[in-house]
Amino acid sequence: MRKRARSLFLALVATLSLIVVPAGAAGSPAVSSNINAQDYTTWSKPVNSYLFENEANGLTRVEYIDGRIVVEDYSSDFIFQSGRTIPMELSLWGGFFAGTDYNFFVFGQPNPSESDNVEVIRVVKYSKDWQRLGQASLLGANTAVPFDAGSLRMDEYGGYLYLRTCHKMYTSSDGLNHQANLTMAVDQSSMEITDSFHDVMNTSYGYVSHSFNQFLLVDEGGRIVALDHGDAYPRAMTFMRYYADAASGRFTDSFYQGRLCSVGEQRTFAGAIGDNTTGASVGGLAETSDCYMMAYNYDGVGGGSSRNVFLQAMDIATGRGKDYQITQSGGSTTPVLAPTGLDGGYLLWNGKDGHTVSDDLYYLHYGADGAPGQAVTTAGALSDCAPIAYNGQVVWYVTDNSVPVFYTLDGSGVTRHGGQEPQEPQEPEPTPVPSQTPEPSERPETQLPAGGGNHAICDGMAVLDDGTLVTWGRAKEYSEDWNEELETVGSGFIAVSKFEVDFLGLKADGTLWGWGYGKGAYFESEPARIMDNVEQISGPMALKSDGTVWYAMDGSYVTDDARQVSCDGGVGMILKNNGTVYTYDRYGEPALERAPLERVRYISGHMAILDNGELWYWGTRGAYGISGTGIADRTPSGPVKVMDNVVNVWGENCDSLNPSAFALTESGALYSWGLNQINQLGYQGGNQEYPLNTSIFGENAGSFPYQDSPRRVDITDVADVANVGYTTFVLKNDGTLWVVGSNVYSNAMLPEEIEQVDNFTQVLSGVLLPGGAVKEPAQPQEPEQPETPEQPQKAAFSDVPESAWYASYVSAAAEAGLMNGTGDGRFRPMQTLSMAEVVTLTARLYAENSGETVPASAPGEPWYQGAYDYCIENSLFTSSEVQYLAMNQAATRFQMVDLLDRVVPDSEKVPVYSEVTVPDLAESAPYGDVVYRWYRAGITEGDQDGRFNGNSAITRSETAAIFCRLAGLTQRV
Repeated sequence: MRKRARSLFLALVATLSLIVVPAGAAGSPAVSSNINAQDYTTWSKPVNSYLFENEANGLTRVEYIDGRIVVEDYSSDFIFQSGRTIPMELSLWGGFFAGTDYNFFVFGQPNPSESDNVEVIRVVKYSKDWQRLGQASLLGANTAVPFDAGSLRMDEYGGYLYLRTCHKMYTSSDGLNHQANLTMAVDQSSMEITDSFHDVMNTSYGYVSHSFNQFLLVDEGGRIVALDHGDAYPRAMTFMRYYADAASGRFTDSFYQGRLCSVGEQRTFAGAIGDNTTGASVGGLAETSDCYMMAYNYDGVGGGSSRNVFLQAMDIATGRGKDYQITQSGGSTTPVLAPTGLDGGYLLWNGKDGHTVSDDLYYLHYGADGAPGQAVTTAGALSDCAPIAYNGQVVWYVTDNSVPVFYTLDGSGVTRHGGQEPQEPQEPEPTPVPSQTPEPSERPETQLPAGGGNHAICDGMAVLDDGTLVTWGRAKEYSEDWNEELETVGSGFIAVSKFEVDFLGLKADGTLWGWGYGKGAYFESEPARIMDNVEQISGPMALKSDGTVWYAMDGSYVTDDARQVSCDGGVGMILKNNGTVYTYDRYGEPALERAPLERVRYISGHMAILDNGELWYWGTRGAYGISGTGIADRTPSGPVKVMDNVVNVWGENCDSLNPSAFALTESGALYSWGLNQINQLGYQGGNQEYPLNTSIFGENAGSFPYQDSPRRVDITDVADVANVGYTTFVLKNDGTLWVVGSNVYSNAMLPEEIEQVDNFTQVLSGVLLPGGAVKEPAQPQEPEQPETPEQPQKAAFSDVPESAWYASYVSAAAEAGLMNGTGDGRFRPMQTLSMAEVVTLTARLYAENSGETVPASAPGEPWYQGAYDYCIENSLFTSSEVQYLAMNQAATRFQMVDLLDRVVPDSEKVPVYSEVTVPDLAESAPYGDVVYRWYRAGITEGDQDGRFNGNSAITRSETAAIFCRLAGLTQRV
């Protein structure tokens, strides 16, 4: 068995090395954009940016950027010293807290199966020198999605960490997943959860329905104080002070007249219960020696008007409050509190005209009694980095697609330190009028993205890596005969596009094929060859290898001397070899109209990337913030700059009725903006709300969200994007296809009964990358030759300290070829394994023992489907035990040993320890017999106290230990 198991583990190397982690920012500050990120219109989001004074009396920046956590140290004069990265342990970012003795990170993951055994929130403890020390895991907790439509804040007292956040809850009796706040407490020494409250109740228990922002502090008297922004029950800014002693480690330790806390509705909001738009945003909670201080803005009417800034001071002794209206004319960002101590602090905000934030920074001082002083105006900006007291000042930092700019505030005013000066967009230079018959020129080398404008995916179509073209949903047939099942169109394809109800497919040999389903379509229902020597397509436009452009639907010649074509609705865009852009209206004669841009590298719809990486928009619409510049619904009068450092953009949907755009930056981060009714932008909500017409939809018509400036999407490794109104597909560089948004007509490749998907879900694998080469057909295999011993992988990894408990296991596993690193000299010991990876491991181990081979997944199926079906067929588990929809979630330690135990022969589990006690698990408990069996066999061990922590996600380091023991490479160490 040892030999067979080892060959299996060698085959699993690719599976266990899927994730390549980006390198840390060790040599220079990381670039990000957190400017105005504290400002929100309807609901907030988790804070990404943090600052604290470190043990060297300098400053440490902690920021979640594009799927990684950056930690950077600065001197007291704001000079960068060094940097590092901390691994994300679950898919969702929650927040960070710098405690007195430890640092804490909070992660989460969705729980679509609504299982009480799924880890939904993980709190991870680090030492002050950034060594991981332990974790606490919250399971189930009535949570479908943690941190949804709200934030997370923490404080500590008496050795306990207190958290207040929010969650989308399990499906209720009305079929909906409602949102509310959530609290939990953790013992810092043992990392055990000592209290949590996550059920539906009422405010007397600290519950707020539709809680869109959460604040928390433990006051000088050891009382837990919270502030929530609610839109339902209650529809108010709600203040709560718990009766519990914070030294108890519990919110629910003490009742008074049947209540867990005292409650004050500090400001009620106009509007209907549950109408997300309240016209307010809450910006801070602080304490002085006399008062609790609260900051917010409000328009007074529950949405739709400019907002004034308010400062509220509640007397700690009596509970009586004073509400100070600071501004009178309206127009402000969400205000921020910057306490300097118990004697007072500052209130700060920026001016705002509609959706445009000004450079005017306003601030005032408040004293211990909470009374505000005179407001002062200066130039500056705020961010989601909360200002902290430091060296007799308050300090915060701001990034604007730049490294940090630090601001300090004291009695002398605001001072800016370091960073990079923002670059003003350059005015486009006038372009010469073209001749009526442009002279052909030699086509220069370009810097187009992979594929040069060709897409391997579009509305209901995808090209697989063997050149097979598959369709699904409504793209299969323009009738009611649609579903999510894949249908093959043909082979040899490299690119696809769609125009209304007609389809184009480009083959590797340069032939262009067309077909259609609608009345009046140009094509028949079966693919027909319509053009040769084509190298790029977009909508109805085709670019030939000689630089000529054609309207493919009727074969009309348009122009020449082109390097790329794009289409936004009925308007075609043409990028010339000299870097200028022209437009072509298909409804008129094939005449060219100049677009007001030049020095363009790449186009997509009405968006263009210039040679310097700037992204510009010049479209004919301004609806739903599609310009990406925060100018609301106004149509730009000319080109407007959207953002910098862009390498790819998907803007073919800008001019549609449901506009949206996606942009990829040099760092690999994906951003989106535009309409977001069904979370098709890759996240929930937006920074603006569009009110529905009350004369049509009624008095309580409500609104729908849109995003008017680029916002980062929580998905990485992006190769291609296809947005179709309310549905978005993202193709990753590993060939997997992911979807978010609407599933009407099964457009999302999901069963008809699923109306929408709110988080990116994998639906396909083995898709051709844009510009990629089609795989050659498999050749007959030569007779097997004797295996050549593999060279052992170097076992030294930069992220595996020699003193770590897992160091010897990682080294042995790597040297034996059982596991690889993840790239850049790293092993990622804390990276978790997905359920799909554990299922695949189980299938391969069973097949190895049976002398069989795990069947491959069929084209169009998830990569793990073959292994999953194999396990079902061999009764290793049932579909109810391992749910198909949970395959991309992290697997727990319980699940790992339970599945492997079913296929590891009994001869591998011979007891070597007669007396075993697992402190956190009885042998009679669920999973107890398996865990005790593996403990006795020396295959598994617990933490330093012997605890198994079965509900924690299994990590790569723990997997290395199991592999080594199963393969007989090492004993318990």
